[in-house]
Amino acid sequence: MKTLHIFILYLSFYCLDVKAIDCPAGWVDHDTSCYHFSHDTEPWMLAQMVCEGLGGHLPEIETALEDHFLSNEVKKLTGPYFWIGGSDLSVEGEWKWWTTKEALSYTNWLPSEPSNGAGNENCMSLKRISNGTVGWNDYRCSVATYYICEKQAEQTDIVG
Repeated sequence: MKTLHIFILYLSFYCLDVKAIDCPAGWVDHDTSCYHFSHDTEPWMLAQMVCEGLGGHLPEIETALEDHFLSNEVKKLTGPYFWIGGSDLSVEGEWKWWTTKEALSYTNWLPSEPSNGAGNENCMSLKRISNGTVGWNDYRCSVATYYICEKQAEQTDIVG
């Protein structure tokens, strides 16, 4: 029995191979991604370019879990709008993710959205409404607002 305990201790201390998520300072980890919530405001296309300069892109929300995480983070911040990576700039009403060009497989539009207000709302944001709910909204791309960047997390092996 003592040999079994020693063997288990050996495995737990020397053979454990764990992947740790490593995000740069100022980024928050979730699942296999790192997210940066801006402190400045930019129009949608410039926000996309800033994110690319940081090695990422505006987020492409693929699951309810990711959406829930981002919504909870937005609730902690000031500002009602945060750019994310969807648009219907190519074809009105056909929402796609900008980076991958994929159609949306998951959505969380606020009620009555997308509305294409004044015929000029082609970029996607997370919007916090008065009751604290956060959901998706189409918005004028030229408006400078806060934004979120997403990039793949670096994975580091932890052996110990």
